[in-house]
Amino acid sequence: PIIEETEKNMLQTQLLDVLSAEEFIPLSKQDPLMFNKLQDSITEEIYIGKTSGNVVGSVFLVKSMGYGGYIRFLIGVSGNTITKVSIFTQLETPGLGTRIEEDDFLNQFENQIFSKTDYDTITGATVSSSAIISKLIQKVESFAKNMTEDQKSKLGLSLELS
Repeated sequence: PIIEETEKNMLQTQLLDVLSAEEFIPLSKQDPLMFNKLQDSITEEIYIGKTSGNVVGSVFLVKSMGYGGYIRFLIGVSGNTITKVSIFTQLETPGLGTRIEEDDFLNQFENQIFSKTDYDTITGATVSSSAIISKLIQKVESFAKNMTEDQKSKLGLSLELS
């Protein structure tokens, strides 16, 4: 119970960090049918961000295999913009793979229109940083291609591939 509560508090803090919203509603609870249609092997949850009752964007909790195990990270998206990426949990090698948590790496995603090519890996931590970049691209591309306009609207997204 203590570990679960700590993780829940950490998640809430990071949700607020990646998307400016007053509340976050798990899609699995608000619309289980839609969540089941959108869920895949890397998507743990989708959180709908709302302010004053209006949807302002969504946060995707995804996982990717790094060098030391699964990296779980949050991708904030509003409209067609990645608002921020934040590492939730990781088991990477201290001093190498853990550099994925550094601002130098994470800032390249902040407030950026989605792109498939404009991201840099970390020298010495290529597996870990590539794990983040590849799953970020895979997730956003998948949603841009496969979501209906109604689904995008419910999540505050207008994702398009350039």
